[in-house]
Amino acid sequence: MKSDPTAPRSSKKATSFGKFQIWLLALGLAGLLTAGGIYNQSYLKEGFQVLRSQGAMAALTFFQSKGESNDNVFGTAWAAYRHGDYRQAEELCKQLLRSPGLNDQARANYLIGELNTIGGDFETAREHLLTALAIYETMGKTESQFKSQMALAKLHLSQKDLANASYYLNLAQTREGAWQNPYFLYFQSQLEFLRGNMASALSLALEREKHMGDDLSGYAGVYSDIGFYYGLTGELDLCAAYTAKAQAFAEEQDDLSASMHNAINQCLYLKLNDRPFDHLREAIVAFAHETNDTKLMDAMVFVDRYTVPSASDDVLYSVSNTLTDGEEVATPPHSATTRSPKALADHFK
Repeated sequence: MKSDPTAPRSSKKATSFGKFQIWLLALGLAGLLTAGGIYNQSYLKEGFQVLRSQGAMAALTFFQSKGESNDNVFGTAWAAYRHGDYRQAEELCKQLLRSPGLNDQARANYLIGELNTIGGDFETAREHLLTALAIYETMGKTESQFKSQMALAKLHLSQKDLANASYYLNLAQTREGAWQNPYFLYFQSQLEFLRGNMASALSLALEREKHMGDDLSGYAGVYSDIGFYYGLTGELDLCAAYTAKAQAFAEEQDDLSASMHNAINQCLYLKLNDRPFDHLREAIVAFAHETNDTKLMDAMVFVDRYTVPSASDDVLYSVSNTLTDGEEVATPPHSATTRSPKALADHFK
């Protein structure tokens, strides 16, 4: 016999039902707390501001303390990537790939593509980046399309495929404000470097510096690039000055990856002054192998093969200084990576 839903309930039943309502409320609150609410809400914007102002390590700590929403997982992955912990970044991205959300799929594919570009697996990188670009086009996210186009340009620059790099940069430059975007300017300067146009590469790097804004985490890179190009154009005092500025930012951000890339400048400076740099090469090569950073290894090979042009040369760069595919430098003892950014700076003095 079914009970009459309109019949009055006893006080005992009312009490039980009240407890049931409280339980449901608590369950709903728990869901809120664990699915994007108070404990697990997105802190992406705030975390990226920490990244810009305090560096990758601070951002990594920030995101790791803020729960496990998909936004926070991606934030942690991005901070790990910027910090040079590529393995952690990839593991977190693979976690995001299991999400049904298009945005999670797109940004996970994007970052995996970036990581595979660094690691030299260019075919896998291209597949992931094209997937990310297609999703962003479907979603109508023009800013993310712009970033994906730049990432594809970076991929082809890493392969020294200048034609396809130019293709994606030409697509990206149609976006309003592209020529004020520091990352777009970075890839344009890389393109000019690979074309052998050092003066143009330097000019673009100096223009990039003007548009860095409050992204303190990026200043080590832009100053390092400027110093490198000054070295290649024969301005050794400016090479040293900008390299020192880059190292100061790398130390402030506790960014060992930036320090290692900046150490390339130190090697170039020492070589141009006929001074040895074996101690730096050892640390750079060990770090490049440990992190699978092919760009860093390419840069080290470039400096090792670089020869100072004669006064009759039109540019301070020639085809003889380009890298041979697959060329490597012998791996030194693993202990070489124990040098701190401060120690690297000391070697430069």
